Amino acid sequence: MEEKLYNLLISGDENAWESDSKIFDIDRCIKEYTDKDLVNKYVKLGRDEINELKKFPCIFAYENFVIKMPVLATSLI
Repeated sequence: MEEKLYNLLISGDENAWESDSKIFDIDRCIKEYTDKDLVNKYVKLGRDEINELKKFPCIFAYENFVIKMPVLATSLI
């Protein structure tokens, strides 16, 4: 069975997904709540890793205290 991957981006900023960019602390990228094999594959976050990650579907969500619905995208490209 082929593994289905996606990006889950979560922010406590209620306006986070209103613009076309968002900056995250590097400590919150890839490492939190991610399978160890995937962390090892993508943690470098070099050009190749970023280009591959941008191809995955994305869920742009909010922390629990922000009462807004998530935004879905098929990719970041």
